[in-house]
Amino acid sequence: MLTAAVSGDVFTSPPVNSILAVIRAVTGSKGCLLVVMVAGAAVDAGLPLGAVAEEARRAVELVGTMGVALSVCTLPGQETSDRLGPEQMELGLGLHGEPGAAVGELQPVDVILARFLKQILSQMHRGATSILEDVKKCYPMNDAAETVNEIGVTIRQVMGGTTGILQDAFLPGANALQSSITAISKYGGAHEGYRTMLDALIPASKVLTERLEARDEPLDAFMIPSESALAGAQSTRHMQAHAERSSYIAADKLALAPDPGAMAAAAAWYRTAALSLKHMPRPLES
Repeated sequence: MLTAAVSGDVFTSPPVNSILAVIRAVTGSKGCLLVVMVAGAAVDAGLPLGAVAEEARRAVELVGTMGVALSVCTLPGQETSDRLGPEQMELGLGLHGEPGAAVGELQPVDVILARFLKQILSQMHRGATSILEDVKKCYPMNDAAETVNEIGVTIRQVMGGTTGILQDAFLPGANALQSSITAISKYGGAHEGYRTMLDALIPASKVLTERLEARDEPLDAFMIPSESALAGAQSTRHMQAHAERSSYIAADKLALAPDPGAMAAAAAWYRTAALSLKHMPRPLES
């Protein structure tokens, strides 16, 4: 019921380049509608593009889902997780195999359904709570239009995000760290303290700015913030998640390790780049 589909690896969203290639291959003069499930029946019924988009938006507003699992899905060739024992179930198991909200003993379906309805119907509540939290720290209250935009970002962030796409937004601007952070925050809906890669990148950016303003030698100025980036990434272990997939993983599971995106940004990107520059031969002074 779709013109084309974009597939990623198992349990992984497709890369940005693959999505763009499909868009370019199928888009006609009337435009292109990107959907994640929900809209195929409207297309099959012959509705025009605008009506299909409206049906999809209406479904998003009215539909909530939550799953229960009796076993754990695994990647082909990987060992099966033992986090579910006999006669146990997992509530809210993620689509990609992420740990759910809770593991418990098997229960009658009416008990499970009542619990799911309570969780699903408390969403739109999560959005209001997030707005009340963010209004204290990150809304530009002297700019009405921008405040409205930021409220939209707060609402969107409860849906999570995709680290791969955010990394894609970050890397093209790596020579302008602050601009990259702004782009990640804009498109990912996260801010400092949300338990994302920004919690590594923002401290690094602040220290980098300070060192450059103090007129440090540029390579030294770039190296010093790597420690701040790593410390920021490590600090996410103790943060409550407000974005990405972490936002719907149980808090006790999150406390076992720092945020993977923050560690990737701090350890795999910034720190590696800094160490590489440190060991590069420097040009001789004339």
